[in-house]
Amino acid sequence: MNQITGVAGADYSAVCKFKNTGMMAWPQNVQLKLINRTVVHYRTLGLDNQCVQPYDELNITIEVKLPETLGKYLLNFRLVYGDNIEFGDAVSLCLVS
Repeated sequence: MNQITGVAGADYSAVCKFKNTGMMAWPQNVQLKLINRTVVHYRTLGLDNQCVQPYDELNITIEVKLPETLGKYLLNFRLVYGDNIEFGDAVSLCLVS
């Protein structure tokens, strides 16, 4: 799990690297979706109209705004495609302000 420690209300970004270790290409338009409820604002940048071939890597940038209220916030993400079809392992990011 990655941790971002910063000032309440500040903007941060983190790059997550994913590798397709399977034998088939991932579908087009893979994105990273927040799967737990939290008060953080985030935006992810994934692939548009491309697919990840076996053994290729995908870098996704997560842009977050730390909450104004001091505390620790756990974000859980999953890779999704199409109609929010989840696949792969969950990714966790801990925000501390």
